[in-house]
Amino acid sequence: MTGTLIIRTFTIQMLRFVFGLLGVLVLNGLPAQATPSPPRWSLLADTVFQHLSTEQGLPNAAVTALVEGADGFIWVGTQNGLARWDGYRFRVYQVDFNDPTSLPDNFILTLHKDLQGRLWIGTQGGGLAKYDGLTDRFIRIPVGKNGISHVSVRSIVDDNAGGLWIGTRRGLDHFIPDTGKVVHYLDADKNPASLPSVEVMSLMLDRDAQLWIGTRNGLVRLNPR
Repeated sequence: MTGTLIIRTFTIQMLRFVFGLLGVLVLNGLPAQATPSPPRWSLLADTVFQHLSTEQGLPNAAVTALVEGADGFIWVGTQNGLARWDGYRFRVYQVDFNDPTSLPDNFILTLHKDLQGRLWIGTQGGGLAKYDGLTDRFIRIPVGKNGISHVSVRSIVDDNAGGLWIGTRRGLDHFIPDTGKVVHYLDADKNPASLPSVEVMSLMLDRDAQLWIGTRNGLVRLNPR
């Protein structure tokens, strides 16, 4: 019985070897253009990315900022307006120069949802605005001595105490939304403890409540305490 099993196993292995050898010989004998090519891996893989662009209603293909709102909508900042994605379609918001409650500028630089769930929009030339979900309108924050330091808002983060740190093209602002109070931090000549550049590019608050500030002339750290 054992001898018969060994013979059968050997026979199967020999048949596999012969058929494999024949296959190699046949393929080598075919012209190059007749050799079958393996299927592309992309045809075998599942679709990973869903493309959403202007064909689906996005106001511009250049997406500059993204954030998920408190209501679950995805807000998309572009170079030609703000869009809200509800899972099926885009709702587009753009500037209306005859309406002071519209989006202040179509070029969006940054989006931020604060600890209270409020949506803040930083623009290239229209300053800072807050979205009011009850009225579906925008509240514009003044620019100047009693407002933010510049119309170009680059970055926004929470201060973990109800306020916002705002990086602009002309410095760093600490803004308290509930009171409207703003404190400006600028660069000062010959003062190594001031900002190294008037232009703030990016902001991050770490777990120790220290603010990291990326400027056009280097990185600095501010300890609020």
